[in-house]
Amino acid sequence: MLNTCWPVWLATVVCAMFSPTQRTCKAQPAVHLPQDVNAVWDMSKAYRETTPTRERISINGLWRWQPAGDRTDKVPTNRWGYFKVPGSWPGISNYMQKDCQTVYAHPNWRDENLARITAAWYQREITVPDQWSGHRITVRAEYLNSYAAVYVDGKRAGEMRFPRGEVDLTSACRPGEKHLLSLLVVAMPLQGVMLSYNDTNSARNVKGTVARRGLCGDVCLVATPAADAMYRNNRPLLAYLAGKPTRFTSKDHNFLPDETVEKQIIVINNSRESVTAQCVWSFGLPRAATGSKQVTVAPGEQEHVLLRFELPADLAPGAYALRATIKFNTSETQRNRFVIHVRPPSAADRHRNVQISANSAAKIALFDPKGETRKLLAAMGASCQSVEAGADLSQYDLLIIGKAALTPEGPAPDMTRVRDGLKVIVFEQTSEALEKRLGFRV
Repeated sequence: MLNTCWPVWLATVVCAMFSPTQRTCKAQPAVHLPQDVNAVWDMSKAYRETTPTRERISINGLWRWQPAGDRTDKVPTNRWGYFKVPGSWPGISNYMQKDCQTVYAHPNWRDENLARITAAWYQREITVPDQWSGHRITVRAEYLNSYAAVYVDGKRAGEMRFPRGEVDLTSACRPGEKHLLSLLVVAMPLQGVMLSYNDTNSARNVKGTVARRGLCGDVCLVATPAADAMYRNNRPLLAYLAGKPTRFTSKDHNFLPDETVEKQIIVINNSRESVTAQCVWSFGLPRAATGSKQVTVAPGEQEHVLLRFELPADLAPGAYALRATIKFNTSETQRNRFVIHVRPPSAADRHRNVQISANSAAKIALFDPKGETRKLLAAMGASCQSVEAGADLSQYDLLIIGKAALTPEGPAPDMTRVRDGLKVIVFEQTSEALEKRLGFRV
């Protein structure tokens, strides 16, 4: 019986091998290169250029490549061939341009007319050098025709346009680690390039001829240790952690347990289109405080997101990081970090809000014609007795001269009792008053 079944089984296998329905090649991750051809992605062997302000590493060479067709929504995982960067896409030859690069085609699209394609995917591995830690890292295309969406490890990082462009990869790449860099490059007429600023899909439908398509110039990774702050603060979109609403430039970072920390996220839009920003924050207390808010910012405007945190009364002294991540609908992501230092309370801190007793209140004199300092002391719970310029200060241990209380020629308290032990606290005065009334050199 075994001998009877063997020919039938063999015939079935042979038929399956040569059946017309089996002629299509199954999808493969990438085509095998010829024995004498290699795609070298070792960053240590790449050409690099170093100046005092930046370092560039070339990532030219053989990249994975394939026509995009309708597959533009996510990075492909198979059907990869190879094509050299820089180089214009093949298929267009005339008296000005001849094909000079070899396409290592995948069997799935080997017979496709490459002269008619308008979009293609590129991909290669990159490893950011360890010494670039703390630097701004970008990918730069020197001659791009016409539009490119940039992806790192399958996640969209940004876009660039004709004639050249640069995308910030700092938040997407970790120095010392290997990442997968992918680009969707679309060839479109200049009218389409302009339209792509608002609508990439519509831009692809603009009809026209593009002679040199693709990554036609050098592509490199760039690290810039200098001028990072200037670049960051002059981008069309800026989001950062700022001070309290009444003083957004303040950098208050020293706090006591049981105090309130007030900060804010400021989102600035200097572009020509409205943008939406998803703001997410976390404060690294023992019980983490997190939150999020979405804001829409019109062109030329800014939005503020108030952050308020109550520090626990039993919070241990130390450094606690406040982090904010702002994701724009343009695919750009910005991150900011601010460290809050909590110090242990001193004896003076513990008694700061305790009112002075009625018996000792009479020993503090306050000369404050404008009344601003009196309000401040009252808010702190400190009681004192207001005096005029000619008052007898012999019964007082401390004299407080309020803010702007002294003038170069006006009346002032008699402070000759300083030699007898009278203590004096002087609040802010004009430089002229300090020089002429108190003898300070300002």
